[in-house]
Amino acid sequence: GETAASGLFEEVVPGVFASDKLFTEDFRSELLDELEHIESSGIPQRRPNGMNRYGVILDQVGLESAIQGLVEAYVRPLAGMLFPELVGAHDADEHYAFTVRYEPAGDTELAKHGDASVVTLNICLGRSGWEGGALRFFESGGSGIYAMPKGNTSAGAGDVHFWPGLAVLHR
Repeated sequence: GETAASGLFEEVVPGVFASDKLFTEDFRSELLDELEHIESSGIPQRRPNGMNRYGVILDQVGLESAIQGLVEAYVRPLAGMLFPELVGAHDADEHYAFTVRYEPAGDTELAKHGDASVVTLNICLGRSGWEGGALRFFESGGSGIYAMPKGNTSAGAGDVHFWPGLAVLHR
């Protein structure tokens, strides 16, 4: 139930929830293997967004139905539980799923920005032993394009440091 699901998460920054219990190491390893296979296949790939040059738009490489199933079965219910003021039963119907790759010879960081989504799920897919990566949150102060519903406290500031398997759900 909801109590068990909420017990998987820790609020690491106000309104930012993290868990390393959502995805198994086998799942992450198999997904990384598939991403490496896609990269070496020669399939043309678009940039995932205007800020990242390296990554894969998952819907464009045959993973659309898998991602849609993940959103419907897990992400939307979790988002509704953690952000009930933002996500109702018929909200968050769409998804835009992509990977980004950071490395010294490529993209090394991401500029300050606001995600164009109701909620965002970031997952560190790094293989065992991988180190590095952090996500910095800034207080929104209600200065965004869209006003947040009254009572929304998910606008804290702070850093989240990633390790393989960490999933972060935020607005």
